[in-house]
Amino acid sequence: MDGFLEWLKTLDWGNVCAAIWTFVCVYGVSIFSLIIGMLRLKTKNINFQEKLDLMQSKLQQQYFEQLENMKIELIQGIEKIKDNVISVNTELNQKKIEAVNKAVEEAKNSVSTIDPMKSFNIEEAMKGLV
Repeated sequence: MDGFLEWLKTLDWGNVCAAIWTFVCVYGVSIFSLIIGMLRLKTKNINFQEKLDLMQSKLQQQYFEQLENMKIELIQGIEKIKDNVISVNTELNQKKIEAVNKAVEEAKNSVSTIDPMKSFNIEEAMKGLV
C-alpha cells in the first residue's frame, strides 16, 4: 500500500487532469450522444408499448363483441330450427291423424254397406243346399 501511495505522489497531476479533460472532450460528446440516444429509444419503447396495449384492449373488445354477436346468432338459428321442426312435426302429425280418420270413415262406410244377417236358420240353409 505504501508503494501505491508513493506512486501517486510521483504523478504529475496536471498531466493526469489534462488526460482526463482530453478524454472527456474527445469522447464525452459521443458518450453524451449515446446516453441521449438510449433515453430516446426507451421513450419510444414506452410509447410503443402503450400503443400496443391500447390496440390489444381494442382487439379484445372487438373479439368479445363478435363472440357475443355470434352467440346471439347461434341462439336465433337454433330457435328457428326448433320452430321449423315443431311446425313440420305438427303438420305431419295432423296429416297422420287425418289419414287415420279417413281410414276409420272408409271402414265405417264399408261396414255399413254389408247387410247384417238378421236371423240365421241352419235348417233353411241346409234345405237350400239339398
